[in-house]
Amino acid sequence: MEKKEDIGRMHTAGITIDFEYGELWRGLHRSNPLSFKRPYSFTVYKDRDVYMAEDWRGRIRFEDDNASEVIQSTINALPYGGKIFIRSGTYYLLSPITISSAGITIEGEGPSTVLTQPDETNLPQFIKLQGPETSYEMFFTLRNIRLEGNYLNNTGTNGIEVPSGYSVHYVWIENCRVHAFPGTCVVQRGNVWYVRGNYITESRSEQGTYFVSGADSTYVQNQIGGAGSGPAFYASTFGSSVFVGNKVFGAKDYLIHLNCPVNINVTGNVIGGLSPKATTACIYIVCYAEAYGKRNIISSNYIYQTDGDGVRLRGSEVKDNIITTNIFYDIGAYAVREYDGTEDYNIVFGNKMINIGLSPAVNLSGTNSVDEHNYVH
Repeated sequence: MEKKEDIGRMHTAGITIDFEYGELWRGLHRSNPLSFKRPYSFTVYKDRDVYMAEDWRGRIRFEDDNASEVIQSTINALPYGGKIFIRSGTYYLLSPITISSAGITIEGEGPSTVLTQPDETNLPQFIKLQGPETSYEMFFTLRNIRLEGNYLNNTGTNGIEVPSGYSVHYVWIENCRVHAFPGTCVVQRGNVWYVRGNYITESRSEQGTYFVSGADSTYVQNQIGGAGSGPAFYASTFGSSVFVGNKVFGAKDYLIHLNCPVNINVTGNVIGGLSPKATTACIYIVCYAEAYGKRNIISSNYIYQTDGDGVRLRGSEVKDNIITTNIFYDIGAYAVREYDGTEDYNIVFGNKMINIGLSPAVNLSGTNSVDEHNYVH
């Protein structure tokens, strides 16, 4: 890695010119120190075969033929609240990018800013979130970036990951494409994540495309699709979160697998369809652990085209859940099913059910569960 201390770069008429900062430049900054200020701490870009990083004054600070080295060097140099802007281009990562301090923002130019890995690189992950403490408030933002995992020619790589044994809180992921990873696209361990407007699809991991163990998070207007043997969205010990306005599709077993959820609101989503169809259920809530599996709301969703159940409830602690105002269409088995016979106090009310494979469309075995005012056609 070559670190530059006093080199500027000017782009004009298709020509790139490097120059040393002299007295004229320093004089301009003395008279008006904000005259060249940029809205980002660093701007990263590719110039021919070299990756470059300019600071907020336009001075070249880092350059290397390894994109990981340049991006990591800018991250390590950032103060709290620092921002990195990555211009359009394809950036080949040879090692993971690690975020270990708080208040960092990484932003690209949308789908044209691509981070990927060469064939047979087999990185453990692209972006690792790991604070200096096992539980850490990171306040990290990733926006307008495309991560391409190249799963056809690599193994084991996750996209964005908090490693096992760590919890990272306060993370924003917006308008990103996280696609085609041999591992899991996003591994969330921690609370207060805001995940909005992303396209997160095609994981080859049994853990699923999006894995979460945490609480107090919001998932809105994402497209989340599976491709391997795992679910599209898998949550374990998941609490007090909102899952609204998403499209979830294309997983072989379950589309949404909620293991011991509590106080989860799944509202206004489109769940189902596209090959492969879910063979077990579109939404699967399972729990045998006391104090979990309760007070979840599944409402106003369009749940369709599965070979299994629309919603499957399973486990002795799956109680006090409300399933209401949903539309179930083209369901291969039951629209709603209590599977073990130990589930109880669940309410299925005011849903519309069309073309349901098995009768009764609502199959509740709990003595205190309620099936009322559902329209079955």
